Amino acid sequence: MRYLVAIPLPEAEAGPFIDLRDSYQHYAPRWKLTLGPHITIHRPREALVPVGRAIELFNSTAQYQHFLMSFSKIGAFIGKRNSAVYFESDSYRPFDEVRKLYQPTAQLILKNSIEEWAFHPHLTLINRLTGESAQDIIDELESPSLKATLSFMSNPFHFDKVCLYKKEASDSSWQKIAQNKLS
Repeated sequence: MRYLVAIPLPEAEAGPFIDLRDSYQHYAPRWKLTLGPHITIHRPREALVPVGRAIELFNSTAQYQHFLMSFSKIGAFIGKRNSAVYFESDSYRPFDEVRKLYQPTAQLILKNSIEEWAFHPHLTLINRLTGESAQDIIDELESPSLKATLSFMSNPFHFDKVCLYKKEASDSSWQKIAQNKLS
């Protein structure tokens, strides 16, 4: 079993992003959606404790205030075998503060929870791309004709909860098992 700590995009605000994401699925035929739009706070890791204990520890984490954030920058992770196109937040600060707040909890519930990755808050539009496909998508998204339709990304999204997800090897997608409302 694995756990993941993430801040989901509010369902009421996610529709336009999901529609845009779905319009690019043909670029990545191996793409498999296992969780809605979210900001990963602590990457998926093997579980250290059973579900009940993980929920208890997660729920005892100190509160953080809710915040608004827009995503006006387009970026990509370009790799040899797997590339991704994403929208980058206008500020990392609140996401980084939540990540640090949940670090002690992550150390108690996730194996190897000391972060070995550069924290980079973003909303993945599509992954499992070739480098060429990723560049084609970026070029399309940055074209003047399409940029006007992307204005919803520069409107602030309201982030109001942090969630704990679990996934068994047999599960096809992540299951939310706990959430902490941001005050």
